[in-house]
Amino acid sequence: MASKFLSVEGGWNEVFDSHRLGELAESTLRRIMSPDEGACPAAELCPVIEQIYSAFALCPYDTVRVVLLGQDPYMSRDQAHGLAFSVPDGIPPPASLRNMLAALVGQGLIGKDQAASGNLTSWARQGMLLINSALTTRVVRAGAHREYWRPFIESFLRALSERKPQLIYILLGNSARDLGKKPGVIRSSRAVLEWGHPSPLNADNRTDGPRNFKNCDCFRRANALLGAAPIAWAPGAGAKPAPQLAAGAIPEAHIESRAIDPAADNLMSPDFVYAFVDGAASGNGTAECRAGYGAVIVDSGIIVHISGPVPPGPRGEAPTNNRAELMALIAALDYAGNRGSAELQSGPLRIVHDSMYAAKTVEEWAPRWRAEPQPQMRANMDLIDTASVLLERLRWARDVQFIHVHSHKKEPVHGDDFERFLWEGNRAVDHLAVISVPAPTRPM
Repeated sequence: MASKFLSVEGGWNEVFDSHRLGELAESTLRRIMSPDEGACPAAELCPVIEQIYSAFALCPYDTVRVVLLGQDPYMSRDQAHGLAFSVPDGIPPPASLRNMLAALVGQGLIGKDQAASGNLTSWARQGMLLINSALTTRVVRAGAHREYWRPFIESFLRALSERKPQLIYILLGNSARDLGKKPGVIRSSRAVLEWGHPSPLNADNRTDGPRNFKNCDCFRRANALLGAAPIAWAPGAGAKPAPQLAAGAIPEAHIESRAIDPAADNLMSPDFVYAFVDGAASGNGTAECRAGYGAVIVDSGIIVHISGPVPPGPRGEAPTNNRAELMALIAALDYAGNRGSAELQSGPLRIVHDSMYAAKTVEEWAPRWRAEPQPQMRANMDLIDTASVLLERLRWARDVQFIHVHSHKKEPVHGDDFERFLWEGNRAVDHLAVISVPAPTRPM
């Protein structure tokens, strides 16, 4: 039996290969189906083999921002399809899911008319990994494979929390809570929210007490943490595919990371992550223009310098200062969301810039332009699209805000430490951008 992880898209292969999780999952499934151990024939697996790993396929690795951990798959092959609590289209929601949807209705998170469908694929499409404490069970046998899958689930949660320390976890039911709260399993997180299982068999749900699932506040709290990009909880809502980057959209860059030297850097250790971005150009607006960009990212203990020259545009046009500003923003967003996400502390990101063009186009104008029935050709759309997608993805994991500063301000003589911090950071990134401008090509 070949490993089913080999066909999973969305970046999970790297995670599973580096932690040998694919091998562990495959051996788990072999044990379950072995006549000498689990003795579960393929015809009695819930869900069917092809859907065991649907949660990973439907929620690509780089889009995950919330992990919902349940208990067991449904015991019917008509109901189980690889997503915790979810059922396929056309299948009435089972009792546990009905209670969950009723809680969302009661708290005003979805409308009553939106609770008819139980297909939660739209949650997965918005960055919510819906997995159970066991990925399979046997037809009409609850908890049949829970102990088999425990080593895999523990190893998976450990690996994921190490690689993505800013995730939100929602643990529903005793099995999920016991797993998630075991020491060393969820090593880092933005938050761990927990509640009892929504099943009618849960004694709390047979009373009108405060722990009745109708009072579950995990969904509301998760959205409060997600800030500007909350989950749309109505089944089928917000089900657009995750934003995708064009091949080769992220340019190569020179990256240096080191510990902050308070004496040499003159930069305080901030509570948030700050990214100073800037571009520079010589001969801007001419065919001979040369440009460079820089980003300086300051965390509580490290400082990162990212820089590079600005190449010609997609149709061979000369670089410009606007393209340099956009590339600096791309470098900062890519590092905070991808290349350096494990290195940086979790929490808000503040992007300090002196270019209203770059900030406005990426944050405000680009989403409106993409919604146009017939999008127009505009300058720098290759970079604007890349930065806009990176910003949208990053806002699934962090609160991101822009801070505008005026370039080349005089050094503050008086003022608070924060004003000095902004000035020092802006001065550092301005210098980095200037020295990244390529030297002029000498005629032969």
